[in-house]
This record gives sequence, structure tokens and C-alpha cells, in this order.
Amino acid sequence: MTMRSRGRHDVFREFSHHILWMVGVCCVNVAVTGSARPSSGCRQAPNAHLTPTYPVGGSNLTIPVTDALGTINRSAYLVFPPHQRDANLPLPVVVAFHGQSGTGPQTGSGHLWDEYAARDGYVMVYPTGMDDADPNEPGGNTGWNVGTNGDTSTCVDPMPDPTYSVCHTSCVTLKQCGRCSWSTCRDDVKFIGELLDHVAATACIDLDAVHISGASNGGMMVHYLGQQMPGRFASINPVFALPLVGYLVGSNSTLITASAAVAGTSVLAIHDRQDTNIPVAGGVSQYGWIYEPLSRVLGVYAAINGCSEEQSPAVNLTAFEGGLSNIVCTEYLTCKAAPARVIQCLYDGSHGVWPDQPLTDELMWWFFTRSHRPDPARRGHTHHVLAQATPTPP
Repeated sequence: MTMRSRGRHDVFREFSHHILWMVGVCCVNVAVTGSARPSSGCRQAPNAHLTPTYPVGGSNLTIPVTDALGTINRSAYLVFPPHQRDANLPLPVVVAFHGQSGTGPQTGSGHLWDEYAARDGYVMVYPTGMDDADPNEPGGNTGWNVGTNGDTSTCVDPMPDPTYSVCHTSCVTLKQCGRCSWSTCRDDVKFIGELLDHVAATACIDLDAVHISGASNGGMMVHYLGQQMPGRFASINPVFALPLVGYLVGSNSTLITASAAVAGTSVLAIHDRQDTNIPVAGGVSQYGWIYEPLSRVLGVYAAINGCSEEQSPAVNLTAFEGGLSNIVCTEYLTCKAAPARVIQCLYDGSHGVWPDQPLTDELMWWFFTRSHRPDPARRGHTHHVLAQATPTPP
């Protein structure tokens, strides 16, 4: 199977005019917002700081989620900072997604995110994906539904190794099986939406500072949530992850139809140059799935945010570049949907292998602390994050 690769100039010519017409001047020129947007869990009372909902540190959370297959309990691991003792202080949130076969509690292991979150006053949320595969079928494990099950155009025919194709029981019930099936068909967008709603109602968080990050299948979920929940996130951070072919702008072209809501969302994509599982240039992977190229993905976000057409050396990121993995960051500058930034950082490595640590964790955290969603109802204010949530690059 051959695919025609299209560069970032093609993406701008294809999408920019249409997006800017839909967004309009009022939405492209989004000013940086000021104060945090408190969730309903902020108790707005002088003594509210005396009764926090969650304990400081880690705790397990289970919520019932009802989708087309019925109601099932879904779980997440939450880590709250000491700042949560003041229930009137809206805290930023980072939701981190594990890759295929992982679990929520495992996601932060080997990283410094919990340490940074405790220091800077962030809430960490680690959801766990579903494993509803037939136990007698090889290849089944936890993962995320990114809306492509049953679509046979997302992989080659025949597949190089058919054992990697797995039809989970939820997909059997929904009749969404096919050679390209590989994950649950449970509604993970609904799960994450209800998980965030629950945290927002039971804790004091900043609704304009919710960030999502994930690697591999978790990063594909990050791409999908950015498409299917437009305007909900201050930033998205996929790591060695791309959408499958045909899903560049979402299942129903949501990035285009809801581009006004998407404007203002920052993107930091981190990807290894030698990836054969999810090739950075897109196309057919070693296992037969077909991916969109990173240049097209970022080109769409750059067009939505009214950024420059060309990528340039990233601003203020030289402290994170170089190293053993030869990290190089570029970005689309002069984004009109301020404070949005669209950045890619490439490094030498293979799929699943993180570049230099703790440098990459520090890069990601630097990005989160400088991303805040503009609230259209309160434009023109001064951008605000917690004073201690601005680590200086090493």
C-alpha cells in the first residue's frame, strides 16, 4: 500500500482559509485570560479550606459510567498536592494516560510528575483503560478506544501479523470487529468527560488549566480527546503518538467544525525520529496500521491558532534541547490565539523509549505551567498561574 505524504504547506493551504473563516476575528485574536476559572467544587466560603474532599497524596477513585453497552465501574488514581488544604484555591490538573497494557497507578512511575505537582500545586489524574478482550484470545490488554474500531481503512490487508488484531467483547457486541481492531469499544470519551466532571464537582480545580498527556496508545487518546472534546483542555501533550489515517481532524471533523472552541489550545508533541511502531512521518507501521504524519497534525493546530505557516526554532526551549538523544524543538510562531503554542520536539530513539530524563519531564512540566486556556467571557485580563508553578529550565 502506498500513501501520498503532504507537507505542512499543503495543510495550511487546505485548512487555514476554512478555519479562519469559521473562527472569525473575534476568536482567533483571543487575549490571554487572567484569574482561574473555579470549578463547582470550589466552596466559595471563608472557612472552606478546613474541609478538603481528597487526602493529600494518592487515592483511588471509582465512578460508574453508562455507555451504549450499559453501566460499568471505571477507575483512576488521583494525586493531590498539599495546596488542596485550601478548598478555595483552584488547582490546575494534568491527566496522564498510560500506553497499551498499562494501568493508571503505573503511569507516573519512572517520572517526576508527582513531585513537580506537589511542589507547584497541581492535581495528577491517572485513569485506567479497559481490558475486555476474550481471555482465550492472544493480544488482549488494557487500552483506549480512539474511535477507529471496525474501520478497515486504518490498516493494510493482509496484516503482517494477524495476532496483533484483537476484537474485544465490547466490539463484538457492537459489531465493530475487523482486521484493524485492537482495543476496547467502551466509550472512553464519555469516561474521561465524566471523570473530569466528578473531580471538578468534588475538588477545587481551575477549568481553564486542564492538561492531557499520554504516550503511545495513551498519546493517541490525547489526540482523540483534543478532537472530541474541543475547548476543554488548555494543552495536549502526545508522546510518540499519532492519529490513525483518516482521523486527522476527528471522527466527525470536529477540529474543523468546532475550531472556534479549539483555538487557544496549546500542543507539545514529543516523538522519536526512528519510530517504526508509529512513524513520525506517518504511513504504514511495522505492524500494519497506517498513521497520519505529525507535520499534518501540527499544521492543523497551527492553522486553527492562527500561527505562522513555517516552523522555526522553539522560543526559550534551548535548555531542554541536545543531550544524548539530540532533542530538537521547533514551533509555529506568532499564534494569534494567544497564549497558545504549537511545538514539536524530535529526538533520536525508538518507540516506547523516552529521551533524556529528567530533562523530558522538566520540558513537559515547563509546558504545562505556561499553558492556560483563554476564557472568551473574560478576555483582556492578565495571565495567571500559581507563582510556584513556574520552574526555571535547568
